[in-house]
Amino acid sequence: MAILAGGAMRVVDPKKKSATMADDCIGFLDLIWHGAHDGGIGANREICARVPLADDTPSGQFEFYFCSTRCLREFLSACVDRLEKKVRNASRKISRPRNRARILR
Repeated sequence: MAILAGGAMRVVDPKKKSATMADDCIGFLDLIWHGAHDGGIGANREICARVPLADDTPSGQFEFYFCSTRCLREFLSACVDRLEKKVRNASRKISRPRNRARILR
């Protein structure tokens, strides 16, 4: 099986890099696009998009199990496809004129 795992733990001893699970933590795993580094689109109009893979997981822990690396690859590809779709949609919204009357003048 293939596993995608993540989470958060509370540091117990930084020198030893030891940590423990903490009930007051929540975990997350996101795919994010932030367009600030692609030249942006106009002033303060960068495209931002997020695809949450894990949200508010108890004790900050989570795992995704897959029967094979092929299934893992298909899952991750589908997540990236979703992110790219959100980026395209956000780009369309920014590039649309806000008022059609202005175009007709």
